[in-house]
Amino acid sequence: MESNTESNTDRIIKGLQWLEDRTNSTDIISITHGLNTLAILAVRLAEEVTDAYQLQCELEDSYDTAFAKRFSELTSSGTSAAAAKPVVEAELAEAKKEWTRAKVLYRKLNTFLERVDRVSEAFRQSVSVQKAADLKNV
Repeated sequence: MESNTESNTDRIIKGLQWLEDRTNSTDIISITHGLNTLAILAVRLAEEVTDAYQLQCELEDSYDTAFAKRFSELTSSGTSAAAAKPVVEAELAEAKKEWTRAKVLYRKLNTFLERVDRVSEAFRQSVSVQKAADLKNV
């Protein structure tokens, strides 16, 4: 389930597929090991989520600062606020696209992490139910 060339997300997807293939399995030891591996990968993904959020915030701050500076320059030189806004937006269009890409990446990673946590919890619940059933049968 592990490879140095695979992204963390790819490794998680493989781990989820591995668990999905064992949905009806009663091998709780194997499933527990799989869940432990998935938990470690989820921590690594959480680091990526944090990095993506930091990048989003940095790009937002950079955009806002550049916008305010250029807007101020234009309005100080006599351009009306109504005329300055579209000029600045056009000049900073690429910076706005980068910021938007960062927001999308953050949301995508964060949503993926939330879903991984939900799937892991569902499997943990199944393991608990299986353990309880096994204890009744002893």
